[in-house]
Amino acid sequence: MSQSHSLADRYGTSKSATRARRVTLWVLAGVALVAIVAWAVWANPLRLGPSAQGDDLGHAVVDASTVEVAFSVTATPGHAFACSVEALNTAFAVVGWKVFVYPASDSRIQRFEESVKTTELATTGFVSKCWLT
Repeated sequence: MSQSHSLADRYGTSKSATRARRVTLWVLAGVALVAIVAWAVWANPLRLGPSAQGDDLGHAVVDASTVEVAFSVTATPGHAFACSVEALNTAFAVVGWKVFVYPASDSRIQRFEESVKTTELATTGFVSKCWLT
């Protein structure tokens, strides 16, 4: 056995060690690619396919037990959707919450004003989230 061959075996620069590193890198790259694709399908960051998204327009405190929330919803036409509307107090605690369900429409953007009953005086109201039903 030559001296250069024994050093290569000892310090991992042999052909089998190089091949093992390549296989390991390809396996890790494959796992990373599968993870990225799975996340993209689950999270839908590019909003591919139908979706619904709410945007706040304003709120008005009617009295100690009611707040009115104005919001718009951008939804894929032809799909029914629902939105949750929340009311918060000065401590940012939820004092009112309600889910509103809307039928499918041909309009992409729709405007709504909804009343939410509260357990105490609210200082703000907003659309929390919208989703397809």
